[in-house]
Amino acid sequence: MKKCGQFEGDEALRGDDGLPVAPKVQETIVSRGRITGLSLNESTRLSSQLNAGRLPVPLEIIYDQTVSPILGADFIDMSLKAGLIGIVLVMLFMILYYRLPGLMASLALVFYGALVLAIFKLIPVTLTLAGIGGFVLSIGMAVDANVLIFEPYLVAVL
Repeated sequence: MKKCGQFEGDEALRGDDGLPVAPKVQETIVSRGRITGLSLNESTRLSSQLNAGRLPVPLEIIYDQTVSPILGADFIDMSLKAGLIGIVLVMLFMILYYRLPGLMASLALVFYGALVLAIFKLIPVTLTLAGIGGFVLSIGMAVDANVLIFEPYLVAVL
């Protein structure tokens, strides 16, 4: 089997009509190639087909497999549980370390999470694993913003 860049000499392609097209490859194709040995119309048609990434050949199914969506639902459930456990641990840490400002930040965090989920429900959003990861990341950024806001207060009080 030839790899990309190893084509030299006569190469044949067979289209839907069964007629082979045999362009002449004069040098190794590295980044740009030149089709010779065809008429202008044939080379233009072949060039556009090659650049489009498809050739007019029939597709033959060799193997077919169906994957159950239940596996994805299990991963989404596990991701939601892990996210909730992480949020509860972060809120517990903020309350223990920052006391009253930590409680206020935790309440703001709950409000932020509820607001974002309400927006997700209002605008029908499909939550994929990447979407759940982005949601958890945005909650982490909200925690960071709350810490930055309440840190000067904690330094002034202590």
